[in-house]
Amino acid sequence: MYRPSVSNDLQQFFDFYCKPEIVKDTNWEFSTPRVRLSLLGFEADGSSATTVIERPEQSYPLTRQKLRTLYLDGTTGNLVDLRPDQESIKSYEGRSLRDGLTFTTTFDVATELVGYPKVVLHMSCPDHDDFDVVVQVRKTDNKGRQLSHLNYPCPVHIEEVPDVNTAKTLGPQGFLRASHHVSLNGDGGPVVSDDVSRETDVLYSHRVRQPISPGAIVRLEIPIWPIGMVFAAGEGIALNVSGHDMCLPETDLCRLREPEDQNVGRHYVHTGGKYDSHLVIPVIMG
Repeated sequence: MYRPSVSNDLQQFFDFYCKPEIVKDTNWEFSTPRVRLSLLGFEADGSSATTVIERPEQSYPLTRQKLRTLYLDGTTGNLVDLRPDQESIKSYEGRSLRDGLTFTTTFDVATELVGYPKVVLHMSCPDHDDFDVVVQVRKTDNKGRQLSHLNYPCPVHIEEVPDVNTAKTLGPQGFLRASHHVSLNGDGGPVVSDDVSRETDVLYSHRVRQPISPGAIVRLEIPIWPIGMVFAAGEGIALNVSGHDMCLPETDLCRLREPEDQNVGRHYVHTGGKYDSHLVIPVIMG
């Protein structure tokens, strides 16, 4: 981010658009790629995939992306292409910094994920009328271990680098308070875009809320931060579901010792049968 080449490029941007009195290089706008795409390979944590750095592209999200739907199978803990026929219920302790659920899948061929994922979960909580849900997409190696990306070169092994957000990246997350599901596409909120991203846009106004009857099963559609990862054949992804933020803290001083949320009791995820709990991922290769 602070490399001289990047700073110089940013200066050209400001000069071109903000200083009309300067004689402009009229080719700059057309010779500069509209999008420069970087994808994390997680090599420092043992992946054989190679990080992609600033690959020129014409748009974002990419027009060639294909959305793939993976259904949660509570019986096996897998992400599968077809909705399971058998209904299943899995749960975790909502007010916990450690408990949660994980669903996984692997890619048979080299794969790139680029764009906006989203997840749909059918959930219930018999102990309270509201609950917070957090989802996270992580990269896994060919043995199923969840990987971390090292944000900058270090002279020591990744395990010796502190587990803080400034040094390591885990994966994109999404958040939703269940009572706010009624504000999806609500008045006064963001407007769905008219480009390819509309297929994964999940936009809440958060201007209204509706308590959830304890034990009632509610459909939650949760947007996830953009993803940019590259995978070797045999590697895969894990979808983590919990009641707490799963990002690393900015510093050790910010590391929580006790939950700070208002969750109560256990949270239940319903999969299979009439419950189409699923993850949508944007695939551009694979």
